[in-house]
Amino acid sequence: MINMKTIAFLFIVYIVFFVLSIYFRNRMIRIKSRWLYLFIPCYLIAIYYYFEFINQLSHFLMDKKIYLELGHANYYLLVIYLISIVTAIIFIFSIFYKRKKTDGR
Repeated sequence: MINMKTIAFLFIVYIVFFVLSIYFRNRMIRIKSRWLYLFIPCYLIAIYYYFEFINQLSHFLMDKKIYLELGHANYYLLVIYLISIVTAIIFIFSIFYKRKKTDGR
């Protein structure tokens, strides 16, 4: 069973991702198109490295005897990662939709 400390950790990981993604979305709506096509792959790569950092952080905490019950092979962290990828794809579609809507005035 997952404990409250682990739930809080996963919640914070997702909230940090979500807030940074909202900031990214708002910035991408206003930039020039040529930069947009460079920054979107960078955004997806950054998500991967963010979760890799969190994975390494959980291993570091385990070495320091601070245990988070993330499941076998960090299952719960993987679930949050997949939810974040789906959220990122929704944000990317949102960027294109908003840019198309504002260009069509």
